[in-house]
Order: sequence, then structure tokens, then C-alpha cells
Amino acid sequence: MVLIKFLVGFLTWGAILWMVYGRYGVPFLGSLRGSAREIPGGRLFVPFFLLGEVLIQGLWVAYCASRSMAFVEVLGKPTAYGLGFLACQVPLAMVARSQGAGEIYHVLRSVIPMGLFPAFVLHPQYMAIYAWALGRMG
Repeated sequence: MVLIKFLVGFLTWGAILWMVYGRYGVPFLGSLRGSAREIPGGRLFVPFFLLGEVLIQGLWVAYCASRSMAFVEVLGKPTAYGLGFLACQVPLAMVARSQGAGEIYHVLRSVIPMGLFPAFVLHPQYMAIYAWALGRMG
């Protein structure tokens, strides 16, 4: 029963992330990034768009890592890390596929958040930037 509760939370929030951010957020940020490139000196803003997208997707990864760590304590088995990792990566992969192949920007936007899960699990203090949201998400 505890495992079902564990997975339902991931499936619910993962579907929300994929549907809302993947379908609406990525195209919106892509149009902003494209219009920023048109203005003189606008290419200087592209790293800020990358940072913003990594921070948004990093919130999902921080949620997955904190939830996995909580369930490892409850279950007493490290299996929750593997399930949490998979449940975390699938919505991120769906978001990455929402925009076709492109430049190095698209790769970095997807790969950096995917690599944050092990970093957050091994060093939970890295999740401090998301403490305001993790307290609300439960």
C-alpha cells in the first residue's frame, strides 16, 4: 500500500509536468528565446533562459529526490531510489521530446536536470534552493 502511494504521487505530478510544462512552457520559452535573439545583443540572454529552464526542471527532480528519500526511510529498502529515479526521468524525457532535435541548448536543457537526481540524493543540501517549494508540495 505504501508503494502504491509512493508511485501515485510520482505519476500524478509527472503527468502534470509533462502536460503543462512540456506542451505549453517549452514552446513559450522557445518563442521568448527566439525573439531575444532578434534584438541586438539578445544572444547574451540565452544562458539565462537555459538557467531558468534548468531551475524549473530541477524543481521536479528535487521533488522526486526528496520523496524517494522519505520513502526509503519508511520502506527501509533502497528500492525507492530506483523507482524514484525512473519516475523522475520519464517525464523529463517526455519534456525533452516535446521539442525536436536541435542545437546544444536543447541537449543541455534536458541533460542537466536528468543528472541532478543522483546529486540531490547523495548531497541533500543541494536541494536547499528548492526548500520553499518542497515544503508546500509535501
